Amino acid sequence: MALVAPHNPVPLLAQVRDQFGDDIEISYLSEDPWTVNFARVH
Repeated sequence: MALVAPHNPVPLLAQVRDQFGDDIEISYLSEDPWTVNFARVH
């Protein structure tokens, strides 16, 4: 899943890491606009 945001979503990423820990991989795809990819790790 990709998230597109008008700013760097650092607080949201921290919440996702707290909730899912090592079960989710987060990677930045772009900085204009901020695009972050979330992928489940099995």
